[in-house]
Amino acid sequence: MMVRKLTYIASLLLLIVACNRDDDRFYLAVPADVKAEQTGLDNIRLTWTNASVSYDGVIIERASQAGGWEFTELGRVPHGVLVYDDNKHDGDAFYQYRLSTYRRDKVSTDAYVTFRYSRLPAPTDLKGEMTDEGYVLTWKDNCHGEDGYVIRKGFNGDPLQEWKVLGPDTETVTDSDVVSGLYEYEVCAYLGDSQSAAATLEFDNTSIPQLKIGNVTASWHQVHVQFNLQDDGGFVCEGGVCWRTDGARGADVNDNCYTFPDKIRSGDPFFGVAQGLEPGKTYYLRPWMKYDDKYLYYKELACSLMDEPEDIMPAWTDITRQYKMPSSISLYKAETDINGRGVNAWYAVADMSNGDLELRTFESPAATKPSDMAQSLDGVHIIVNGGFFADGKSCSYIMDRGEEVNPGVGTVRSSFYKDDQMNSVTMNYGVTRGAFGVNLQQKPSVKWLYGSREWAYDAPLPVFVSGPILQPTPTFPSYRQRWDVYSAIGGGPVILDNGHICIDYLKTKDKGDAKHYIGNPELIEDDAFGPTVRIARTAIGHTADGKIVIMVVNGTDGNDGVSLDELARMMRGVGCTDVLNLGGGDSSVMCVTPDARILNTPSAGVEREVVSFVALVAKYN
Repeated sequence: MMVRKLTYIASLLLLIVACNRDDDRFYLAVPADVKAEQTGLDNIRLTWTNASVSYDGVIIERASQAGGWEFTELGRVPHGVLVYDDNKHDGDAFYQYRLSTYRRDKVSTDAYVTFRYSRLPAPTDLKGEMTDEGYVLTWKDNCHGEDGYVIRKGFNGDPLQEWKVLGPDTETVTDSDVVSGLYEYEVCAYLGDSQSAAATLEFDNTSIPQLKIGNVTASWHQVHVQFNLQDDGGFVCEGGVCWRTDGARGADVNDNCYTFPDKIRSGDPFFGVAQGLEPGKTYYLRPWMKYDDKYLYYKELACSLMDEPEDIMPAWTDITRQYKMPSSISLYKAETDINGRGVNAWYAVADMSNGDLELRTFESPAATKPSDMAQSLDGVHIIVNGGFFADGKSCSYIMDRGEEVNPGVGTVRSSFYKDDQMNSVTMNYGVTRGAFGVNLQQKPSVKWLYGSREWAYDAPLPVFVSGPILQPTPTFPSYRQRWDVYSAIGGGPVILDNGHICIDYLKTKDKGDAKHYIGNPELIEDDAFGPTVRIARTAIGHTADGKIVIMVVNGTDGNDGVSLDELARMMRGVGCTDVLNLGGGDSSVMCVTPDARILNTPSAGVEREVVSFVALVAKYN
């Protein structure tokens, strides 16, 4: 009985001792987040964290396969040191490191990390990209202190031969002599007579589309790139450009992407358009082709945008009290100077939130003076000319109180001047024209329409004279939508889009010296479009908070009128974010009631009869 009791007590004491030992190892915090990396030619650096403050230091131990995986102590570092450099290892091998904290004679449990050391680690992430300058190889340089890199190349199954010897810290090389065939590449780091393991890559160039990049032009809001598919490689291809909104490199089709809407074969011209860009910023556009369900990216194009023209902000005089306007409408006039030219302008701003106004649009069966139209209608406060017309008929979209009066145009037969010698080209082009409208609640918006509100877009169809003829699709130039509009008027071009001037006068070169406008996608006639075309203008737009602004600029009485970009700068200067140009020239007129007084001086000296009208009228419930 006594022996059994003594055995029990001894066992209990052993258990207590064991628990105390475990407790001694447990109460010290273990080094956390232990990492190993090569930081020099021979150095392996260990790093860790330790949340504990109650320890004297850290024990570092190392084991290797050559040593039978037995740990030997390398050293100890004092409290607060969180790094250890091991530069006395045995060379290329797998190593395991064991770290533990200690306090006096107590030691924590262990933390481990394993690391493969190579004095010359192989390059990684070897990739290839076909560009118009050749096949570009890139890789990650993992070495420290190497003499350089050896590149070997093989062609159509022949043995690999030394092709290039490059200097240290190199991560790219271009093969500019690529022809049709199968290529193999090896990339090795070297130091003296020693070489790393090789990174390998195969490249099948037997059927790769060959792309030639043509003219690249940029304005303050867009970049336009022309291409020619020299060889389709036997595939029907897709093509376009992609870019990052932050302007960084390395875009792909999952970023902002323009896809040319037609399939492309050998010899076909096509283009890529990047729009909605920030003025004054540099973007890296990447041309791409899709063939056989594979994407091929070409060399990035660095494109710097122009600075956007500044707003024109003359001293406007409030003339509202001179006329019997409701409290929701204010009238302003300015007599100003633009680049040495006298300019007279008027604008009205209407607060539609009060509920006492609505926007109306009209098409007259016969050409009529705006003043006569104002007197024939009830409740008109302000009326101006509408969009374009020819042969007594409107060429622009019109919807009035939910009834589509005129669908506008979806095709324009162009006879625009294509060069400085006034030679013209005549073709039929699909076109989206701008329109301004309000919904039932009088909330304004601007869209590009392809013949009806059923084909409304947030971007224009890219068109330039003598270029490839395109047609809108459900996804091009943006996603097609049904425009929620109650009353609307068409015209063109849209000159402000989301606060940015969205027209320019970019030209491209094609067939010698012939020049074609790229920045005129709505194909507005030359008597209204161009950097030096200054005429009387009428425009309608809205502010960010939904107010409607209508402006008329004189083009006579000793005044030259304004260009489209100057008109955009004036409209933005009074707070507009989105603006549509309406008919101009002799048609521009602003008439106020009740006495149908014309504020501006019509260009012809007398009021012209027009076909369509836009009016701010009293709202009747």
